[in-house]
Amino acid sequence: GTALTFDWNISDTLSFASISSYREYDTRSTWDEDASPVALNQLDNRLDNWQFTQEFRLNGALGDNLDYTVGAFYLEQDSNYEARVTLNYAMIDFIHGPDPTPADTKAGFAHVAWHLTDNLTVSGGVRYSKEYKGYTHHRHNPDGTNIPPGPPGVNTNWRLAGIEGLTAEFEDDRTDWRLAASFDLTDNSMVYGSASTGYKGGGVNPRPFFPDQLKTFDSEELTSYELGW
Repeated sequence: GTALTFDWNISDTLSFASISSYREYDTRSTWDEDASPVALNQLDNRLDNWQFTQEFRLNGALGDNLDYTVGAFYLEQDSNYEARVTLNYAMIDFIHGPDPTPADTKAGFAHVAWHLTDNLTVSGGVRYSKEYKGYTHHRHNPDGTNIPPGPPGVNTNWRLAGIEGLTAEFEDDRTDWRLAASFDLTDNSMVYGSASTGYKGGGVNPRPFFPDQLKTFDSEELTSYELGW
């Protein structure tokens, strides 16, 4: 992994920041998933991933009472997941993948803090996010050959034949916000309150056995309220 941060003080009241980063990893893991003495469910996994992010921020002040930040964020990543899956209890033994899972996120955001008095500050922010996740499924016999579509009894992997080459895609866009206020009671004491929204992105069901299990799931949404001293 590597990262590059660039800061530019344009003036006494305006600054610009850029954060660029790149990371990649390759993993290999093998385990007996059923955790019993009998080899019912064996997995040999490999996952390769790379990702790039870029963020730009412009921070400024208007007079003595208003501070602001505007910016943009971008993430792009790609993974390939491959596994030898041995499900002896179901008489299934196959190669899962390599499944490409590209994803990207784009966002723009702004935040303003208004100092109404020496003691009272109110602030607000908004963020627009657009997200994409894709997943293409591949299934093969352990020797790399295509899985034939039956009939039953000839090749027990035939039940997985309908998944090969199918793609599911998740897309979502959201607007989230935050409102907050703080009041300094003394030099050493403050009360505050805030309300905000957020989300955890949805995605794609990662390991279907049948085509009708190839589904996406929605994002989780959150509204948060906080009071403190």
